[in-house]
Amino acid sequence: MKKIYLLITIILLTFISFIIIVLKPRNYTLKYLINNLNITENYIKNEGYLFTINYKDIDYPIFIEHNYSHKRKFIENITIYELNDEICLNTKVFNNNYYICSNSKELKTLNTMSKEFLEKYDFKNYDNKIINKYQNINIFNNDFNYLIWNYKGFYQLNKNNNSTLISFNKDNYQNNLSYQTEKYLIFPDYNSEYYFNKLYIYDIQNSKLSELECEFEISYDSYYLGDVSNQVYLVDKKNQNEYAINLKEKSVNKISKDGIGLIYEEKKWSEESITKIINNEKKFKLSKIYNYIIKDEKLYLNIKNYEILVTSNNVKHIIHTNDNQVFYLSKDKLYTYEYLNDNKLLLEYPEWNFNYNNHIFIFN
Repeated sequence: MKKIYLLITIILLTFISFIIIVLKPRNYTLKYLINNLNITENYIKNEGYLFTINYKDIDYPIFIEHNYSHKRKFIENITIYELNDEICLNTKVFNNNYYICSNSKELKTLNTMSKEFLEKYDFKNYDNKIINKYQNINIFNNDFNYLIWNYKGFYQLNKNNNSTLISFNKDNYQNNLSYQTEKYLIFPDYNSEYYFNKLYIYDIQNSKLSELECEFEISYDSYYLGDVSNQVYLVDKKNQNEYAINLKEKSVNKISKDGIGLIYEEKKWSEESITKIINNEKKFKLSKIYNYIIKDEKLYLNIKNYEILVTSNNVKHIIHTNDNQVFYLSKDKLYTYEYLNDNKLLLEYPEWNFNYNNHIFIFN
């Protein structure tokens, strides 16, 4: 009987080990055909799936953040649209459609295609109409929560209400020390002159503004390194200190010691001298398969060194990026581009012709 139990145990352990091995995420590369198009499917561990579609000797890349699956060949269908030298591929994958296009010069998004192309296939451009106005800001879209710096505080704009969040005693044209996380905006008490020991934390989810008193006097000659797990990290360049601001517990802790601070790169912490951090203006770094870049006032989506033109507008600044969107400024207009989808005009404010850096904060 003992031998039977032992045999059953061995069989079960072998089966469980096999299942774990089969389901364990691992990198792979697979080539196959869809509608006679060559597809290369890559899974990149802890990142997602990279698909490369080759048509007429042009590679069209699509990257999708997605959990690992033991299944393969995820592309369901590809529809091709062509006019002269313009081509668009509509790719269905994971039950979503992604458009990626090209002309004779470069890869492009659908909205950057010619008027003739868009009309031929009845692709509709987003209709830009002013739906509201507040303090000289034209509002075209209120799907987001906006916090707009007005030199003394913030205007808050959303679909429920437009209001002024806070007003300090004097103008501050730079607003260098406001910082946005996924659901918080943090900024110092600008009523203080040269140092501050009070911060404000605004919780966008419950519209609550709270004060955070700290025991340290922090110089305005400071900058943020980044944020990790509800903590924002700040370096005081003048006093050569690093602080961790805990947004959930509402506390400020000095974490540098004997001239040594912390840096977070590629999901790993390391110690580094505060002097080196400051001299090199170091910030936390986390690389992604895709990102957005500006070249010659043009905004591109970069996927594994493939550059895709995002908009025909000249772009002067990237305001914010999140999981699948980029928010950018063209002249005095704020736009959003949703990954391999569409551009939308959001806001227009004449002040952004002069001052815009760290003046616009957007929350989903």
